[in-house]
Order: sequence, then structure tokens, then C-alpha cells
Amino acid sequence: MFCGSDTSLASEFANLMKTRFEMSLLGTLRYFPGLQIVQPSSRIFISQRKYALELLKKFKMDDCKAVSTPLCPTTNLSLECTTEAVPSTLYRLIIGSLLYLTTSRLDIMYLVGLVARFQSNPKSSHLQAAKRILRYVKGTISYGLFYIYSPSMSIAASQMLIGVDLYLIKKVPLVVATLLVQMWFLG
Repeated sequence: MFCGSDTSLASEFANLMKTRFEMSLLGTLRYFPGLQIVQPSSRIFISQRKYALELLKKFKMDDCKAVSTPLCPTTNLSLECTTEAVPSTLYRLIIGSLLYLTTSRLDIMYLVGLVARFQSNPKSSHLQAAKRILRYVKGTISYGLFYIYSPSMSIAASQMLIGVDLYLIKKVPLVVATLLVQMWFLG
């Protein structure tokens, strides 16, 4: 897999790889493990819709009620939590799966990192916070990253800022800027 903005250099590289390593060019990238990639002209949309659906099914949350925020603003997560302990294997599976989902979901990146801190001794409140992130993913299943290429820019730029969320975690305000757009899958 490779990419480039200069088509002549990309063609030269492809030809070099074909001759040196007996490789073939498969065309425009559409799927990569866990990622769906749509590339209309001068745009790229990267999502993990299929992976997110499989994730919800894996943890038996495919029929859960979706929520509009990934964490309740009044949630206070700490190591000194007094709620009961939960199996760390289940908790680690959820966290690992959510960490892979952050590849295309910047809106949950900070919060997944936050709940990942409690993997050594997870409590029910930590598991509840992780499951709330899954419920949020259910409601935003078609979100992903959308980039537009412009010849006047040296890099691809994100097109839209969906929202800025404010969370209070341990009495410290946290602002999370969400660089996402929603794409509707037809049929």
C-alpha cells in the first residue's frame, strides 16, 4: 500500500516494486483490515463502520440504546473507586477493541485512553464508562475521517468540525474537538 500526490512518481514507484518484488498493482485501496476507504475525486473518507458493528455484536451491545455523548459530564473516574471489581479480561477486550476503533474515530480517542488507565484493576464504574463509549459508537456508527486534497495545500485537510464537547473529569475541564463527518451508506 502506498500513496502520493505526484502521479508520475507513484507510477515509477509501482513499476519499480513490480520488477523488484514481482508484485502487482491492485488499484485504488477500498479495504484495509478494519477500515473502509472511499475515494471519490480528490477526497478520501475513512471509516470503521463494519468493524464498529462487529464490535457491538461481539460485546452483545448491538441492541443497546444509543447515547449522544461518549461520557456523562458528571462521571468521575479514579483509581480509588469504591465500586465492585469486574473481570479484567472482559475489560481489556473492550479497551483493546476501542483502541483500534480510534484509528478513524478521533472523537473517542481521549476517552478511550482515559478508561484504558484502569486496566490493571477495573471496577464496575470503569466498565460502565467503557460501555457508554460503545453506546455512543452505536449512535455514531457512520462517522469517520473525511479529507479533501487541494493542490494549493501541501497536505490533505479535514473538511469539517462537527462539534466541540466539554467534559469534566476529576474537576478539570477537557475540551475535545471532533474532526468528523458522517457518511450515509446507501443500499
